[in-house]
Amino acid sequence: MEPVGEAYCSDIRSGCGNSLDEVGFTPLELDHTFIGTLRPSELDKRLAYHFASTAHEISYNRRSVRLLGQDRSHHLADRELLERIGDYGLNDSAEIGTFRTRVGPMALTFEDSWSGWFIAKTLARMSDGEPLVVLHLDDHRDLMPSLLCKDARGAVVNPVTRTVFNPSSEADWKLAIATGVVNIGTWLTALVIGASCGKSGRCVHVRHLHPDGGSSKDSALCTLRPEFHRHHLFHNLSFGQVTFAPGCDNLQGSTYRASSDCRDLMHDLPEGRVILHVDLDYFVNDFNGNVAEANDLSADGFSDGAAQRLAQLKEVIALSDGRIVDSIIATSPGFCASRNWASLIADIRKILGGRGRTCGSAI
Repeated sequence: MEPVGEAYCSDIRSGCGNSLDEVGFTPLELDHTFIGTLRPSELDKRLAYHFASTAHEISYNRRSVRLLGQDRSHHLADRELLERIGDYGLNDSAEIGTFRTRVGPMALTFEDSWSGWFIAKTLARMSDGEPLVVLHLDDHRDLMPSLLCKDARGAVVNPVTRTVFNPSSEADWKLAIATGVVNIGTWLTALVIGASCGKSGRCVHVRHLHPDGGSSKDSALCTLRPEFHRHHLFHNLSFGQVTFAPGCDNLQGSTYRASSDCRDLMHDLPEGRVILHVDLDYFVNDFNGNVAEANDLSADGFSDGAAQRLAQLKEVIALSDGRIVDSIIATSPGFCASRNWASLIADIRKILGGRGRTCGSAI
């Protein structure tokens, strides 16, 4: 692979002072009454389920939980990952979770949690109420329940920093990822909730192209409704999620449609600026983050289906009729094998050609 140029991959916590506590990275208080009814092993199990891809630790007195950022254990599924990160100018495995850069006409990140960080620049240039369309090529929805909360004023907040989360702010995405409030399965949820519930009142229309027979299923056009629900494990905290309601009105709310057929997906594309988001596990999902089930890869590389899905990507771009304002590629470590990244990135660059913004300097 040709050099990717300069990249931003420093420790996301390094700009937050010598101690995380200096900026108010506070633990989340547990509901003492409820957790008193649980065995320690049951509490651990429930917290692990709730936090999913977020690393965390329980206080010694089991009265609070401290979030520790992204859980990177899925990286262990790819036994070749550490050997290949040098191709991208990295020297330390800790940099994998923060790597992001510009490569010609596209943004490139390893973990797709940083996709919202790239989208923030587009949002900052948009007028209030102007809709955003995300063409989401991925084996997963990335719309899992989030760790964002709503405060007494009705604002969407990061519960660890207790600051408002503004999806048009790169700094807010950076803090949300540093704290683990946004992770690989929830970044799109955070975008929808932050945009629609924030001051901009913005609709986000997600069009999800998934591989046939993969982790996701087709979905008829529906409305995405941001909701906040109190969690029984925590004291006075309500976490944000999106629900999928039948029917839709593109003028009144965010929407979602999923299909493995790009023509079906692109039918009647809503108004708004269009972001192309491509996770490489759309083309081939070797591990699906399962460390225990990781197997040696065959020598012939990715499956024949990848070529067909590259053709679908090309058709998606053609059907977008020149409306794409930025393209973001996530390599998805622990899902798509790192041995496939270089060839897939090269193919995508050829397809994109001169489309999208370019950036010759470090991010």
